[in-house]
Amino acid sequence: MNQNIAIIGGNVVRKPELRHYNDNAVTNITLAVSVGYGEKEKTHFIPISVWGKGAENSAQYLDKGQQCLIEAQVTTRKRMITQEMVGKEINELVLTARPGGVQFGRKSQSSTNTQTQTQNATQSQTEHPQAGFEAEMAF
Repeated sequence: MNQNIAIIGGNVVRKPELRHYNDNAVTNITLAVSVGYGEKEKTHFIPISVWGKGAENSAQYLDKGQQCLIEAQVTTRKRMITQEMVGKEINELVLTARPGGVQFGRKSQSSTNTQTQTQNATQSQTEHPQAGFEAEMAF
């Protein structure tokens, strides 16, 4: 049996942006994956393409710093790199998320704190509209 599956877990580097290509939704996600520990720790940045409904959900619900687990299909493509007037052809790994292969993890602490503070401030203003005014006045 042949299987072509890679499971990658890491933190989202930046908020995914939704685009459309030939009437298909697509978003690119870059995951930061750390390997090793201490002084030997190294971080790899892995680009992954997500298509269809998974792209729409990723763009809507994923934030920078959020943990994410992606099940992807691995393909290769050849790419020309010109360096010092010499053409080089390299094989590049391309990871494409499988349908239903994106799982959202917990959000980073900083984005969660910001959302909570915004929600609390909005709730406080609706319950006590004068509370903000009184807090600003120094006696």
